[in-house]
Amino acid sequence: MSLKIGDKLPKVRLPANGGREVGLQDYKGKKLVVYFYPKDNTPGCTTEGTQFRDLYPQFKKLGATIVGCSRDSLKSHEGFKEKMAFPFELLSDAEEKLCSQFDVIKMKNMYGKKVRGIERSTFVIDADGKSPKYGQVVASVAVPGSGGTPHHTEAEMPPSGFLLANAFESGRTVVFDLRQPQHPSLVTSFGDLDGYMHPHTYVRLPNGHALATFQYHGGHDAKSDGGGIVELCGVVGLRGLER
Repeated sequence: MSLKIGDKLPKVRLPANGGREVGLQDYKGKKLVVYFYPKDNTPGCTTEGTQFRDLYPQFKKLGATIVGCSRDSLKSHEGFKEKMAFPFELLSDAEEKLCSQFDVIKMKNMYGKKVRGIERSTFVIDADGKSPKYGQVVASVAVPGSGGTPHHTEAEMPPSGFLLANAFESGRTVVFDLRQPQHPSLVTSFGDLDGYMHPHTYVRLPNGHALATFQYHGGHDAKSDGGGIVELCGVVGLRGLER
């Protein structure tokens, strides 16, 4: 079983920090952002968590609560949360109860091998506790292709409403149209740029362009001369080409 837009949240309770059991229904009346991640203390998951941590005041100002979830043990979560000073709960889903409901357990390609694990995913839940739609998934958008899981995005929403993100394993940049947040869409994607490969993070410039960091240049092997920073322009959502 997997949730679809408009479905009610599952009544699943999981171990959380502080020895408590928490269910998503406990956050009734609040905007809720639930992010699923593969594993504590790994580079990508640490970066993702710290981005949520650093932006937490902005989420809080908007009345939103963040909850992280992975298959790690509660002991692992306690150490990860303390080490990274996360101000939000981490849920332990060792039996994949919540992960299965949200359909985030996938076969993934990791360094040429097929492994079963959590596909990095984020969900936004309806906030109005008095609404008949409360507890429903508000929106999600699929990224086609193998290894297309969105990973890092721009830290702030650009005024244009077009958001850049990297597709983790496929090494592509994707552009989302979020001008209507409840109806997001995938606009376009692109791969290597002049030999620069695997985009990582993005910062929007005052002129509307974006700086993107790339992890490799010229290949993934020892002959690679490292990554670099590239200024992006001429992409849908960047100034001059907004729809």
